[in-house]
Amino acid sequence: MNISKNGIDLIKHFESFQPDAYICPGGVITIGYGTTRYDGGQPVKMGETITEERATELLMEDLGRFEFYINKNVRVILRQCQFDSLVSICYNIGVGAFLKSTLYKKLNWKADDPRIPKYFMMWRFANKVELPGLVRRRRSESHLYTTGELKFYFDEQS
Repeated sequence: MNISKNGIDLIKHFESFQPDAYICPGGVITIGYGTTRYDGGQPVKMGETITEERATELLMEDLGRFEFYINKNVRVILRQCQFDSLVSICYNIGVGAFLKSTLYKKLNWKADDPRIPKYFMMWRFANKVELPGLVRRRRSESHLYTTGELKFYFDEQS
C-alpha cells in the first residue's frame, strides 16, 4: 500500500511547514515537514533553510521509507485509513519505537480491535511530558484509523 492524500494531509497538518531548522520537542534538529535527515543521509543542521516545495519532496521520500516498513511488518490486512494512520504515527515516533509498541503488537492480532485508539494515545509524551500537540495528533490519527474520516482536533476536548 501507499499513503493516501488523507494521510499526507494529516502529517502535513501536524508537522506544519517550518522553513528554518529548529529543535523539535523530542530534542532533534528538524526542518520542513519534520525532516531530520536529507535524502543523502546528512542530518539537518541549525541555521539551514528550505523551501516548501523541497520540504514536500523530502517528506514524500521519507514517507516511502515508512510505507515500506508498515508493508513489511504489519501482518494483517489494513484498510487505507488504517495504513495512513500507521504511517503517520511511525513517521512521528520512528520505526524502531513503532515496532516495539503495544499498538504494533495489538494491531497485528486484530486490526479492527476497538482498543486500538487507546494504544495510539500511549504516544502523547516527549521526554516524559505530555504535549497537547501530540494528544491532538494521536486523537486525529486514531479517529482516521477507526472511522476513515480525516478530522483535526484543535484542543484536547474537541
